[in-house]
This record gives sequence, C-alpha cells and structure tokens, in this order.
Amino acid sequence: MSKDPNKWIFQNKLLKDVENFRLKLKYKGDKTKIETSKILSEAVRTGSLDISFNLNTLPKKKFQKLTSLTKLTMSAAGASELISEIKYLPNLVYLNLTGNYLVNLPFEITSCSALRTLLLASNKFTKVPSYLTKLTLLEELSFEKCELENISGINANVQLRKLNLCGNKISQLPEEFMQLTSLEHLDISDNLLEKLPEDFGKLIKIKELHVERNRLEYLPNSMNCMVKLRVLQIKPNPIKVFPRIWENMIELDLLDLSSLKIEELPAEVVPQLRGFREIILSNNLITALPTELSTLGEVVERIDLKNNPIIKWPITVRQMKNIEFNWSSININNVTE
Repeated sequence: MSKDPNKWIFQNKLLKDVENFRLKLKYKGDKTKIETSKILSEAVRTGSLDISFNLNTLPKKKFQKLTSLTKLTMSAAGASELISEIKYLPNLVYLNLTGNYLVNLPFEITSCSALRTLLLASNKFTKVPSYLTKLTLLEELSFEKCELENISGINANVQLRKLNLCGNKISQLPEEFMQLTSLEHLDISDNLLEKLPEDFGKLIKIKELHVERNRLEYLPNSMNCMVKLRVLQIKPNPIKVFPRIWENMIELDLLDLSSLKIEELPAEVVPQLRGFREIILSNNLITALPTELSTLGEVVERIDLKNNPIIKWPITVRQMKNIEFNWSSININNVTE
C-alpha cells in the first residue's frame, strides 16, 4: 500500500515545527543566561543593580554572588514582600523600594547593617517596621505617600538626617520623636497634624522643614531655637496667630506666611522680621497694619500683602515702596490711618 502523500507532508511539517520550537526554547534559554550573566557582571563591576518593574530580571539565587553590591533599586516591581535574599547584601548602603505593595520588612533586612538610605515611598505601610530600629547607620528614610498612622519607634534611628513622612495619615508626633536631633530635612506635610509638640524646637539642626497642608493652628515658640533653618514651608494651614519665632532664624531668607488665617500683624513682632529679604503675607485675614511696619522700608526688599481685607493702614506704611498690594480689591474710602 502506497503512503498517503498528504499525510507524509503533514508529519514532516509537524516534525520541523517541533524542532524549530525546541531550537527557539534553547535560544531563549541561552539568551536569558547571557543576559543574566551580563547583569551580574555589570552589577559586580559598578556595585549597583536596578531591577525596577520586574523582579524576575535576575533569579533570586544569583543574589548570593552580589555580596559587594552597594546600591539596589527595586521600585515599581509589584512586590508585596521584600525578598529574603536581601540577607546576602551586607554592604548595601542604598535601597530603593518605592512604588510596591510592602506592609512590613523581613528580619533579613537587619543583615544590611551598612544601609544609609532607605526609600519606602508609595507602599502600604501603616506603622514603622520593627526591624528598622536595627539599621543604626540610617541617615535618609522616606515613607512618602504610604498609609502611616503610627510612627512610634522611629526615634531609634537617631542618626537620621533626612526624613520624609509626607502624604500619610499621621495625627500626632510622639514625644520620643524629639530624640531625632540629627535631623536636617524634615517633611511632614499632607498629614492630619493639629499641632506640633511644644518642644519641637529641640530639633535644632533642621535646615529644611515642610509642614504644609496639615491642620495646624499655631507654631510652638520653641521653634525659635531652629537657628539653622533655611527653608520653611507652612501654607496652607489654619494658623490665626502670627508666629513669634523669628528673631534667631538668621539663615532664613524668605518668610512665606501666605494662605493661612492670620488676622493681625502685631507691632512687637516687626523687629523680628528685619532679617528677611522677602516677606509674603498674601491671602490672609489681616485688617490692620502697625505703624512699626514702616521701619522695614529700607531693610526688606519685598513685602507682599495682596488679598488681605486691610482697613487700617498708616500713611507711613502706605508710602513704602517695597509693599505690594492689589488696591483694586478694596474700597479705598474705607481705609483709615
């Protein structure tokens, strides 16, 4: 019986397809090995590894060959937990885990005892991971846009110089927070804070402070001790009383108290304002200006008082060339001296 030519052609094609598929798999496997080898060699050479967006870029078992790694970025990798292989990286000084789904850190993180920068922004933390206290050399820590409500325990990281807690659900700073006396940059904006601790001024090394978009009604007088402050961002907050904390802030060049709820500019505060280059008080509720404000005419470059319902305005103040005000927003006939 002769063979069916169609059947023979079909079988032959099938064998070729199987062989081609096998070769493709082999090529893919060989290519993966080559790429993995390249990633490993590059990481060893530079001391840096970025596996963002795909945790499978490098097989976990390969981390054992990266003990000299100093910088690791695993942002937006879809991770719900930190890989335990992190324990093989004792020389790590920088770890970026931004944009994952982490709710805690494993015990293995304690093996990274040299860590100085830890970025945990845009994760699912509701409290400070307990093992964080073991990272005693940590200088920079970010929990920006997580879901933190409780920050107890963070005080153990006394070497912190930069701390970002922006965009969380923090309603109060615990008393022990004042132990972070090495802080130079602190961002606690976009939280639920109604007040700052009365001894907040103990953080005397702070150079940059962000407290905007909270529920603060006043700033504690102890902040007068923050003599190194260079950047202060406050607005908006429902602060009604003009803060009296400025006389020692010789590094602060710009005073921006705009978009608050300040109702009065007290005469006794004016001498504290002589060191500023610019003073911005726009979008408040100030109705009266003290005569003493005219003493700032030669020492302050710009005073912005736009969008305030001012009705008492001494003529000596009105004659100041460095004051900005939108006269069209008020009835000039109601202005008194």
